[in-house]
Amino acid sequence: RQVWREAVGGESWIEKAIGGLPKADGYGIRGQIDFAWRKSKEAHIVDWKSGLLEGGHDSLQLFIYALWANKQYGIEPRSIFARRVFLGEGAVEPERRLGLAELRRGEARLVQD
Repeated sequence: RQVWREAVGGESWIEKAIGGLPKADGYGIRGQIDFAWRKSKEAHIVDWKSGLLEGGHDSLQLFIYALWANKQYGIEPRSIFARRVFLGEGAVEPERRLGLAELRRGEARLVQD
């Protein structure tokens, strides 16, 4: 409920297939965003996790979703926010800004992985 209240009033996507990202070393990238919304010139991305709260915030998935929001809608990196929600324990991470440095790190990880 906490996350849904924040999304009301914007354009939202549930299980949105994404693609159209630049290839990394010749490999295409696609995925599916669990839940996201665009409000004004901001994008908010939520990644549902079925397990328990895990350490580390360096989620390649979130970086890919942020790259998509940037490329698809021209949303500035500083206006892209992401969080994970752990359904196994009902934990909602605080939303964090994914800026230009994070998007660059995500692109580098795509090539590396």
